[in-house]
Amino acid sequence: MAAIKKVKKVLVVTQYFWPENFRVNELVREFKNRGYIVEVLTSTPNYPRGKVFPDFASNPKKYNDYFGVKIHRVPQISRHNNKVSLALNYFSFVISACIYSIINLRKKSFDLIFGVQLSPIFSMIPAIICKKIMRIPLYMWVLDVWPDSLISAGVRSKLILSFLNKICVSIYSSANLLFLSSNGFETKLNKMGVKLPKLVYFPQWIESDYLGKAPLDNPASREIKQVISKYKDKVIFTFTGNIGEAQDFPNVLKGLKKCLNINNIVILIIGDGRYKEELIHNIKAEGLAGNVYCLGEYSSSYMPYFYYYSDYLLLSLSDTPIFSYTLPGKVQSYMSSGKPLVGMVSGEASHIIKEAGCGYTVESGDYNGFSKILDNCCSLSEESRKKLGNMGKVYAYENFRFETLVDKMLKYF
Repeated sequence: MAAIKKVKKVLVVTQYFWPENFRVNELVREFKNRGYIVEVLTSTPNYPRGKVFPDFASNPKKYNDYFGVKIHRVPQISRHNNKVSLALNYFSFVISACIYSIINLRKKSFDLIFGVQLSPIFSMIPAIICKKIMRIPLYMWVLDVWPDSLISAGVRSKLILSFLNKICVSIYSSANLLFLSSNGFETKLNKMGVKLPKLVYFPQWIESDYLGKAPLDNPASREIKQVISKYKDKVIFTFTGNIGEAQDFPNVLKGLKKCLNINNIVILIIGDGRYKEELIHNIKAEGLAGNVYCLGEYSSSYMPYFYYYSDYLLLSLSDTPIFSYTLPGKVQSYMSSGKPLVGMVSGEASHIIKEAGCGYTVESGDYNGFSKILDNCCSLSEESRKKLGNMGKVYAYENFRFETLVDKMLKYF
């Protein structure tokens, strides 16, 4: 554990925080455990379903303290499930957090601001405001590069993208240091013209729920074993996480339909998201209701059991520039499970899987190649699967251990 020369006060700015399930929760807890005085500026929890969590709504004061960390919550418009509400959600947080910072935080004493930059990048404007009024450094953890994220969402106007690019360069350049969750982000930010901040590679880590061997004699294990037992005679490919357009399920279904071994394959989808209803419709329309099952959303504590009882873990991303240099956090968790990965992904994620030697990938959108991978996986021996899975586990433990990564981060504090 890194030695702390001086206790520092850190203000973490993030639109998403506990009880929402994001890695920043674990990071904040670790800051506190390592001797830092931490406070968090965030908003009302409503991700991913778009409605304020019922327990929070009934007793918001209960969520003002997180393991001794004080939480400043500002109001925002809930995400709901449409683009207008989503845009209002983004901008209402920015406005509320900026006003709150100017009124309530300007006289507080902090040594450092740590901004967690997911979508949208505008959520970092309150962090910049805090930097200016407090005159302290801003470190930003970049988990999603803008404006390329908008391209993946369907924005094509060169005029709009050019205008947003200038704003994004200004926001990134306002930081003193950028922690990058993917090596690929450095090349992209340099091309954009971001030159002022120091750039440091800081990938997402294996979450604590995935570390160690999951006990198989508890209720959670028995529950998931019973769920998956329906498919025990099949080769099981499991996908976990957000169900959105970015995950490119149309090409996953196309690839599956072309499989010679389709009768031996099931794909289990664990999670939720805005694309879920359309996905369920497409599964039925393609005649794949006997092969693809949406099992709903489960707590992260259940994921190790889904992994354990599966044969392969599935990853797919659409063929857009941003995903070629993004390393999704699920890659680390998948690899730590000791199960082989199957991916229809390009760029950074594909590079990591190949470097680790823990599975098979084809380029994003290559459903013909994906179909061949699925067929090949059906003929692979259990010994070969274990070998692939173990390669991933070794790589993940060497490169994505939480304590080691935090040690690296804190050298810059």
